[in-house]
Amino acid sequence: TTKGGATVGVMKLLSFTALVTVMVQAAVMWIDKARYGRWTSATLNIFTYNAAGGGDELYGVEPASYYVKNLLLNWNIVAPLGLCVLPLVYRSPSSKEERFLFPIYPMLCLAAVKTVDTAINWMGRIMASLSRHKEMEPRYRDSLHALLWIGAMILAISRTVALQKYYSAPLAIYSQLNHHNDHSDATTQLVCTCGEWYRFPGSYFLPESTRLGFLPSSFNGQLPQPFTEFGSRPEGQALLQPFNDQNLPFPGRFVTDPSKCRWIVDLEDSECFSNEVKYNILARRSFLDSERTAALHRVLYLPYLHERAVESGLVHYHTYVLAEVSSSSSSSSSL
Repeated sequence: TTKGGATVGVMKLLSFTALVTVMVQAAVMWIDKARYGRWTSATLNIFTYNAAGGGDELYGVEPASYYVKNLLLNWNIVAPLGLCVLPLVYRSPSSKEERFLFPIYPMLCLAAVKTVDTAINWMGRIMASLSRHKEMEPRYRDSLHALLWIGAMILAISRTVALQKYYSAPLAIYSQLNHHNDHSDATTQLVCTCGEWYRFPGSYFLPESTRLGFLPSSFNGQLPQPFTEFGSRPEGQALLQPFNDQNLPFPGRFVTDPSKCRWIVDLEDSECFSNEVKYNILARRSFLDSERTAALHRVLYLPYLHERAVESGLVHYHTYVLAEVSSSSSSSSSL
């Protein structure tokens, strides 16, 4: 029967999915065994630490509305349309991150299309009852779909441009390091940051013979540290500073003397730049001050209106800078 065939099809799909999952997980665990020196499952570790152990709350908690805001920010009208068919029944830990929503994104898109298609079908039935046509003409259906999805696309483009224009300064500034590193000094040099350490895009942005350093700041938690030449293997564990699962700071992770830094990357008005050392600004980029900017202009980029909002004071910017620390310390800065 048709019902029996559908059941067999679903069982085949589930079996295939389970087989692929086991194969991928086995490959991942084999690679982890080679790098960590022991059998472990990163997926299981994440679950037990965040869900069972409650460790996620050490890194901040958010209300359930956090997910609603993120869905609207990143999916605009697609989010409510999708949730009409796909109710968000999702329990997560108190600490909420957008990545926890990633698994539902493909289903959200399909559900949004289903919602719109169903709504247009109902509109067609209503129109048919009021006119001589038995159903809505295809050109009208296509026009309604196009009107809605083009609007969603415009909002998505505006959001993408806003992210690039407002918040790409760290990427641009760290990229400038390669233009200001003469590569003549073989000794390892420090690129320092402080309060903006979490915006560091990755070690691939650092020139050769440099490493990241952290100046003291108001942040009072655990900071990352670079891998050793042994990576995650047991041989490297003895060379690393201790880690803890309570997000407690480790004093040895800081660079206490700013004069030991070759460069400093941070906001120009941050606590990184004190009077203890001389420094010269090599590059500047604008970075949106979200706390002093109107909500609409934080979310979307609106050509012409954004520039007018800057003039009227509804939009404010910080300045992200790359500064070179002078070799001689002084009681005053060169800014």
